[in-house]
Amino acid sequence: EDLASWYRRQLLTNDQGGERVTEDLRRRLAESDASESPKLHHALESALKYLENRPAQLHPGSHWSPQGLRGAMTARGLQLSDRWDSAFESYHRALQQEVRCF
Repeated sequence: EDLASWYRRQLLTNDQGGERVTEDLRRRLAESDASESPKLHHALESALKYLENRPAQLHPGSHWSPQGLRGAMTARGLQLSDRWDSAFESYHRALQQEVRCF
């Protein structure tokens, strides 16, 4: 497994994945030599800064707002229960009734 795949898997599946990836990036940055490999050093700094500026998004599913998650879960439930078409028709009718032409 390459490093990018490991990072991705940690961030998507592990509740402590953000912390693990951040710790690994810090370690690699401390071990890197900016004069020997400036591109790598800059990439590590950029990745670390990106993650440190987004602590709330480092846990699986935590990037959802409550309202967005509720909508996504409702849509998923309607799809899985084969009620998507009837729910959409009902919703669409309600929106059509609200539109008035002058």
